[in-house]
Amino acid sequence: MAKFVMQKEELAQAALKLREVLHEARDGFKKRGFPISVADVDYALELLNPILDLCIAKELEEPFDFIGYMGRIMGDHLGFPNIRPYWWNLCDLGRGGLTEEDFWMTDFSRLRLMPKQLRPPPEYQPSEAEQEKIKNDLIFKSGG
Repeated sequence: MAKFVMQKEELAQAALKLREVLHEARDGFKKRGFPISVADVDYALELLNPILDLCIAKELEEPFDFIGYMGRIMGDHLGFPNIRPYWWNLCDLGRGGLTEEDFWMTDFSRLRLMPKQLRPPPEYQPSEAEQEKIKNDLIFKSGG
């Protein structure tokens, strides 16, 4: 796998700017009476805010597939000229310096992994030896 390097300062600035631009767009949609677009921005922010927070705190440790995560809403619903450049900047920085082709071949993209801080913890699976001990303890306790 190609090596990635997270540009944390640039990611923080890009995340702050995108959040600012989305809030400005939301206010503009609200003033112009476009409730569906207001709802789209609200939905985008709801999904993006935890990841934007990681970027702003400079804690995003691995590349993240922003496009795979938010492509449809950010491309189809919120692909306006006042939003698009800031969105694409964040997407580019989120690849961790990898080319698009190299990034697509990583598990970050192929498995659409969330940032590790936002992934659910793996389920505990006892080892085979532990499973055997549990089984024997149950047999012993049941008298069988």
